[in-house]
Amino acid sequence: MFIAKVRPGEAAAAPSSPYLGLDHFGLTVEDIEAAVARLKAQGVTFTMDIATVRPGVRIAFLTAPENVTIELIQRR
Repeated sequence: MFIAKVRPGEAAAAPSSPYLGLDHFGLTVEDIEAAVARLKAQGVTFTMDIATVRPGVRIAFLTAPENVTIELIQRR
């Protein structure tokens, strides 16, 4: 896990990739198409739209506050 020291009142900047530490985390969803559509309707920015990475596994990546990357994963 990457933990950077930040002084009070300063904004933390994400390190440039590649770097050692936590790159992103993933959340499993039942219906990735519905989840992505719902999040896009709420203004969420996706860095990678839905893709099939291997049979039965579909993923998408979004940017959360403070440039945290979240992966949505659907396994069938």
